[in-house]
Amino acid sequence: MGWARAADNPLIVSYVLMRMSNQASSLGDANRTLDLARAALRKQDRLSPHARALVFRQEARGYALSGDLAACARALAAAQEQAAAPEDHREDEGALTGYCTPSYIAGEAADCWMLLEQPRQAVAILEHCLSAWPAPYQRDRGLNLSRLAVARAASREPEQACAVAQEAAAIITNTWSARAVAELRRLPALLTPWPDLAPVAELRETLAALP
Repeated sequence: MGWARAADNPLIVSYVLMRMSNQASSLGDANRTLDLARAALRKQDRLSPHARALVFRQEARGYALSGDLAACARALAAAQEQAAAPEDHREDEGALTGYCTPSYIAGEAADCWMLLEQPRQAVAILEHCLSAWPAPYQRDRGLNLSRLAVARAASREPEQACAVAQEAAAIITNTWSARAVAELRRLPALLTPWPDLAPVAELRETLAALP
C-alpha cells in the first residue's frame, strides 16, 4: 500500500482498499467494510468505471450487512451503471478489473439481497443474469447457480433448488470454486423441512461426493 501511494497510483491504492473491504465483509464487519470502501473512492475521478464498480459493490455489501436496504440498492445501481460503462483503462488495469462485467455485478447484487433476507429478489436477479451469462466465465456461472440454489431453497422451492444445485455441482466438478462449494454446503440445512423429497436425497449424495 505504501509503495502504491508513493508512486501516486490511485488504481492500486483503491484496489487494495477494495480487497481489504472485501475481507472485512467476509467477516461480517459492516462498519469496516464501509469505511474501507469509502476510502477506496477518495480519488474516484482518477479510476476507470470498472474500478469504481468494484468499490460500489463493496459499499452495497457493507450496507447489506448493516441492514440498510435503501442505501444498498443505491450502491448496487451505481455499481451496475459503472460496470456497463465503456472501459477506457490501460492494459495493466484491465488485468485487475476486467472481470467486473454487468453479469458479475448482478451476481454480487443477488448476494447482497440474500444478506438482506430478500431471497425472491435474489432469485429474480440471478435468473435474469444467468440467462445470458458470458460463456468464458463458467467458474462464476457455477458460483451464481449455487447462489440461485440457495435463494430458491430460502424461498421454499426445494425441487427447483435441488435441480439448480445439481447443475452447479456439474460445473464445479470441472471448474473448482471454493466459494461455490461453500454456497452448496448451505443447502442441507435449508432443505431440512423436506427430508422425504427424492431430489433432496439425491442432492445429499451429490454434495457428499464433492471434494
